[in-house]
Amino acid sequence: MARSQIVDSNGKTLDLNPNGSLPVQLAEGQSITLQAGDITVGDLQSKTEDFTFQDIATTTASGAEFDVRAFKDLTIEIYGTSTSRTVVFEAAGSSGAYKPIQGVKNDDFAMGTQTSGNNESWSFTITGQKKFRVRISAVSGGNVTVKGTAVA
Repeated sequence: MARSQIVDSNGKTLDLNPNGSLPVQLAEGQSITLQAGDITVGDLQSKTEDFTFQDIATTTASGAEFDVRAFKDLTIEIYGTSTSRTVVFEAAGSSGAYKPIQGVKNDDFAMGTQTSGNNESWSFTITGQKKFRVRISAVSGGNVTVKGTAVA
């Protein structure tokens, strides 16, 4: 069976693996393999990841820590049955210490590092951070769930 080939920008012919993937050699012996769907010519794609920070929480808690990695933006939703709640948005940089991070409420563009609202959506720029969490500092009369989607 003939192997597929492509020509790179320098005119060099490259052989694709039998499964259609392209092996790429990097400096110092490192390598990556690009699979179909990793890159789409003519159509920019991005990676997303869903994450649960708090799941039906009924007590104060720091919540799950999201490892930022190469993600740049994060949108979270806050909802639940609680009659009152306060959630605090926090990020940790290189020091590992959590500090408040400012977000933008998506329905009215209000800015803040915490909210006591329910059924809200907030967006954050997380570039340069190492971790992100949504801490519940107060909750009563029910539960709070906070879920998010990060975009690279």
